[in-house]
Amino acid sequence: MKKGTTKTGFKYHFDPTDVQDMCVLDYLADVLDPEAPEIRKIIAMSKLTEKILGLDQKRALYNHIAEKHDGKVPPAALEAELTEILSGDETKN
Repeated sequence: MKKGTTKTGFKYHFDPTDVQDMCVLDYLADVLDPEAPEIRKIIAMSKLTEKILGLDQKRALYNHIAEKHDGKVPPAALEAELTEILSGDETKN
């Protein structure tokens, strides 16, 4: 189990073997595709978040981001959190 805390203070955990799931890789490919329409990237990012963190942590992450952005979850803020979580560049707990 990979556990950590992002720079903004979001605590998370997930099974790193989940990243080897083709669904996860497909979502990640959509997010990273420079030619993909923006809406496709945003939808893929939402699905990627749920697939990696699960529904409860996804909701918690959205709430965490919304607290810092006037009740909204900007896609760029979610992307920054996901990038940090998946990069392994986290604060260890």
